[in-house]
Amino acid sequence: MSFFDFFRPKKRSFDTLSEFGLGLPTATGQTVTVDGSLALPAVFVCVRVLAESIGSMPLHIYRRASNGDRQAATDHPLHKLFRFAPNSYQTSLEAREFLTACVAMRGNAYAYIDRQDGMVAGVWPLHPARVQVIVDGTVIQYRYSDEKGQTFLYDQEEVLHLKGLSTDGIMGLSPISTLKETIGASQALEQYQNKFFANAARPSGVLTHPGQLTPDAGTRLREQWDGLYSGSANRGKTIVLEEGMTWQAIGLTNEDAQLLESRRFNLQDILRVYRIPGHIAGDLSKASYNNIETLGSEFLNLTLSPWLKRIEERMNLQLLTEGEREAGYYFEHDASGLLKGGVKERYESYQVGLAAGFLSVDEVRQWENLPAMPADVSKGVSPTDAP
Repeated sequence: MSFFDFFRPKKRSFDTLSEFGLGLPTATGQTVTVDGSLALPAVFVCVRVLAESIGSMPLHIYRRASNGDRQAATDHPLHKLFRFAPNSYQTSLEAREFLTACVAMRGNAYAYIDRQDGMVAGVWPLHPARVQVIVDGTVIQYRYSDEKGQTFLYDQEEVLHLKGLSTDGIMGLSPISTLKETIGASQALEQYQNKFFANAARPSGVLTHPGQLTPDAGTRLREQWDGLYSGSANRGKTIVLEEGMTWQAIGLTNEDAQLLESRRFNLQDILRVYRIPGHIAGDLSKASYNNIETLGSEFLNLTLSPWLKRIEERMNLQLLTEGEREAGYYFEHDASGLLKGGVKERYESYQVGLAAGFLSVDEVRQWENLPAMPADVSKGVSPTDAP
């Protein structure tokens, strides 16, 4: 295939099988779907961490001045739109959370850009399973079918298209499709474990009697034993054995240990693909009190930063006009909330900034959600007196 064949008219979407509800077949015999994969705790927590972290992060629009200083463009219409609600049924958090979750699961997220008199009046998320991307040379269009069966054809400038890692520059790779074998193996292990406990649960131990018991005596003994020592309510009771009986507990077999190890390996595989630190997903096997803060910083720098940059650049390109971009307007997330330490660490860092002169008392109070100090009081505050 030549380079120019790549740009011949094509129709692309998430994947044809999922659109018909058939899912993706795997070597284990399991069928993987986007919604079904969320039943796996590892997938759910990865998608949730990314969607909630980015969706809840403040998103601002700034204007860069000629001298390099920047100022919050609170008078720009997009400031109000993404501070409160980009459409009539979603808050800013809900809309951005939904779009991030779509990229995390399907690799692509779409939103219709409603423009009125040349200005963006609303941003309406579209379900990615109902969107088909049509590529004709360098022209890209989006065909959307709503729940009523109506079809709409949008031009590229009418759709905000967020995508993840891509191998063709048009569509993002779906992590669920890429991970289908790992997810299928995890589903198979989950299914095997559930059937094991439902139909073939191993006894917790063996009670041995030196003599020969009749069937009725054996049944009575088992019922009495279960009534006295089985269940969480009887945990910790002292066992009294008579007539030379012995009790031998049954621990984990090699098969049990291998099953647990396989589940742990699949968990780590999924976390690695999403680049979610184990301690954030609830896996504390390699975390300690001393390195939690470092791991949190790595989560922002290595995991979230590419996501934030990808979203910001796409919004700059499709929501701002060329004139606005040339005038210095741009979007940027405020990730400072993820970098906040404890009270002691914050106050010590404030003290350094105040003493060096690049922070003011009012700036510190604003970061701590405190009102500005009265003018007559703030004049008498020295860095050593400030918090």
